Amino acid sequence: MMQVAVLRADDERPPRAPQAGDGVAEWFEPMLAGRLVQAGLPTLAALAGRINEAGARWWYPVRGLGATKAARIAEWLQARQGETGLAVRLPVRPAQAQRPHAARDLAWRAPRPAAHPFPPSFTT
Repeated sequence: MMQVAVLRADDERPPRAPQAGDGVAEWFEPMLAGRLVQAGLPTLAALAGRINEAGARWWYPVRGLGATKAARIAEWLQARQGETGLAVRLPVRPAQAQRPHAARDLAWRAPRPAAHPFPPSFTT
C-alpha cells in the first residue's frame, strides 16, 4: 500500500510539538500547505475548526485534496490534541465510502433495458 505524503519529512519539521497557532506550512508538505492556505486554512487552529464545523467533507474547498489525504490530516491533528490544545472530532466518512458496495446495492432500482421491446406474443 502506498503512503500518501502529507507531513513534512522529520528533518524539515520543527523540533517541538505542534501548537494551535502554528502555520500549516511548518507541518505539512509545501504543496499541500499552499493549498490549505489558499482555502483559508493557514493555521492548525483554522484547520481543526474547519474539520469540526464541516465534518466529513471539510476538505472540499481545498483544491487537489481528496478523502485519503483529508483523513490522514484529520487523524494527525486528532492524535496531537493534547499538544495543540485543539479538540478535533474525526469526521465520519460519507455512507458510500464506508460501504463500498452501496452503489451495487442501489443498482437494482435502475430500470433495465428490455431484451426485446415487445412481449413474445406480439412478435409471432
